[in-house]
Amino acid sequence: VAGLGEVHDERELEAALESGADSVGVNNRNLHSFQVTLETSLRLVEKMPAGVIKVAESGIHSRADVERLSAAGFHAFLVGEHLMKSADPAAAASSLLAQMGQIAQLAANAAGTNSAWQTLANDIHKLNDTGQHDSGDHAAFAPHTHDVA
Repeated sequence: VAGLGEVHDERELEAALESGADSVGVNNRNLHSFQVTLETSLRLVEKMPAGVIKVAESGIHSRADVERLSAAGFHAFLVGEHLMKSADPAAAASSLLAQMGQIAQLAANAAGTNSAWQTLANDIHKLNDTGQHDSGDHAAFAPHTHDVA
């Protein structure tokens, strides 16, 4: 079982990294004001070492959000509120999965057929083909290994 160090700011990120965390989730929700901004992830990712698995949490609503965060260096995304507030959570999850499948396939094409990105793309395509989606309140999309582009 692997742990995920969750952080909200620079101080918490420093503590997580000093503790030896090799995967860090950046929660984009300010727990004092409850405002959500992707800028938190974009600011903190620049302070993370290359070997750390980076997870963006909260505030992810669209393919554009995923593309922006992925381009900044994030490997995985935790989506919850978007699905819970949707009139049709299954359709919202299907849409994000389809978008993630396209992104993963592009990354796999760049990284090669034996990459974790290809495994992810294949898994997402299978989910989309069968229509089986997790009905939980969060959906996490991430490669299976540290082999990320």
